[in-house]
Amino acid sequence: GFDMLLICQMAIEEINSDPNILPDYNLSMPLISNSKGDAQGAYAEAIWQWGEFSDSMIGSIGEAYSAATIPLAGLSAVYHMPLISYASTSPTLSDSAEYPYFMRTVGSDIGQARAWVAIAKKIWME
Repeated sequence: GFDMLLICQMAIEEINSDPNILPDYNLSMPLISNSKGDAQGAYAEAIWQWGEFSDSMIGSIGEAYSAATIPLAGLSAVYHMPLISYASTSPTLSDSAEYPYFMRTVGSDIGQARAWVAIAKKIWME
């Protein structure tokens, strides 16, 4: 939401104001609509953005929803555009051969499931 936009803008300003971080670069963030999981809307938005800003864009942040991220991750390979998601947890996205330009800051649901199983075993099996 809006709070995420403000946090991103603050981070960009902090990075741009420090000459020791990414010297010779000036980060910017075009305002992009939030598809809220609408895969078709996210796909159309990415085609427009990556075409419009391809000369100056080095990567893209989003989507939060795996259902919208999966088609974008495939499209990112076509455009050679790194895509980072902060919330997409689908195990499908772990295939780096199929999604070579996709990265995420959270683990997949498989890792979370293994952790929950370990916790449950510890609590109820001992």
